Amino acid sequence: MSKTDAAMAVNIAGMKMKNPVMTASGTFGCGEEYA
Repeated sequence: MSKTDAAMAVNIAGMKMKNPVMTASGTFGCGEEYA
């Protein structure tokens, strides 16, 4: 199996992000629930 690096950087509304995956409001608890 070969190793490849995926370029996932995106530019959304002038904001550059290394990884476009983010949580939406209300989808996570807090503290130990997702730690």
